[in-house]
Amino acid sequence: MAVTFVINKGKKLKQSIYVRVRDSMGKEAKRAIPVQINKTDWSKKVGGLIKPSAFSSAIELNAKMRSLKSRIEEEVRILKIEGQAINSKWLQGLINNHFDLTSSDAEDKTIFLIPFVQNFIEKLPNRIVEKKNKPVSKGTIKAYKTTSNKLRRFEEYRRVVDKEKSLRIKIKEVDDSFFYRFKTFLMDEYKNGINTVRGELKQLKSMLYEAQRQGLKVDSSFKRVKIIYAKTNHFSITYEEFNKVYELDVSENVRLQNVKDIFVIGFFTGLRISDILRLNTSMITSDNCIRIKPKKTDDVVVLIPISKQVQEILDRRNGAFPRSISDVKFNLYLKELTKLSGLNRLVEVDKAFVEEAKNFEGKVVKIRKSIRGEYPIHEVISSHVMRRSFCSYFYGKLDTLTIMRISGHSTEKQFLDYVRITPEEHANKMKELWLKMGLIIN
Repeated sequence: MAVTFVINKGKKLKQSIYVRVRDSMGKEAKRAIPVQINKTDWSKKVGGLIKPSAFSSAIELNAKMRSLKSRIEEEVRILKIEGQAINSKWLQGLINNHFDLTSSDAEDKTIFLIPFVQNFIEKLPNRIVEKKNKPVSKGTIKAYKTTSNKLRRFEEYRRVVDKEKSLRIKIKEVDDSFFYRFKTFLMDEYKNGINTVRGELKQLKSMLYEAQRQGLKVDSSFKRVKIIYAKTNHFSITYEEFNKVYELDVSENVRLQNVKDIFVIGFFTGLRISDILRLNTSMITSDNCIRIKPKKTDDVVVLIPISKQVQEILDRRNGAFPRSISDVKFNLYLKELTKLSGLNRLVEVDKAFVEEAKNFEGKVVKIRKSIRGEYPIHEVISSHVMRRSFCSYFYGKLDTLTIMRISGHSTEKQFLDYVRITPEEHANKMKELWLKMGLIIN
């Protein structure tokens, strides 16, 4: 009888460890244990790790493998007495038991967090959001998948950095302290801002509530976790700043002219960039309005009169809307366009940067992080500023309900938080009204 541990001879740096068993009858079984290591840390002669790898210390993992080997040898002796042969299913059962796993997929989803989360996400496309009576959006599903990926990385992090003995996170272990450690991990490893972290924690809480509804064992302390929202700094541009872009002649540059036309349409419609880029002539009504069902609120039809500036674009393009372009390229070219237009006013916002850093495994990775500071508008402007500027500029000129109907905001509180009118702008609006009423002298 022989029990050995081996790794494959593949080119990849990360390799799984396999346990191979041969009995005295010549039967063989081979299965992977739930650990991956760097192949440079493996000794074929020793049949184990020779230095720390992605799992934990070499001493801990080698000890774990030795105890598994002893257990397999004992079980093989029992099988021999009973006249039974070894097989792969039998070996997998021993590995599952030794590493605190379970052999049943159904049990997996009710005990361990990652399989439960995966199962939760797989069922999302078939779920209906009760309050909206609509299917779960693709954006929401994508957000849950992002959370799932980060939870997987956190599980790995616990093994490597925290030296957790349990290889897998159990649902019942997710308590309030787990949330704190996960939050710290997101901020340290991913450099996530507080609102990004808030989204991940909120989704984790939602999944735990779902686990509780299914009758699974959960730690109720997760309900005590307070998810804090930090008010973000956004900005809009004034009509005077818009006019600088509008009056800039870029007719010789097809690329920038296309971006400028999209920008003008965005400022006078309040539509999201995803909706602007799918506009076509069939959406123009007989009374010269744009009729569209926004992607995000596709149960609502929005009618927007075509302004003089937008009509000029359509006339110049023989009735067609600007050609479509990716969000990434649009934002890049918009920065170029607004720089040429002289949009240099400083605004306090969070600006995204990409930097290289070592992760918990010692690998150099690119991390996206945000730094709050004062930056010129042309450095931080993006497509969403068009929509925010539309709401801010027409606020006070049109009744709030009309703007909300076009913008798609469901509550006035939500809308007022969105428009971000400065104290100076409020004062000027009041001054204009009082001048008309003769309450003050100009």
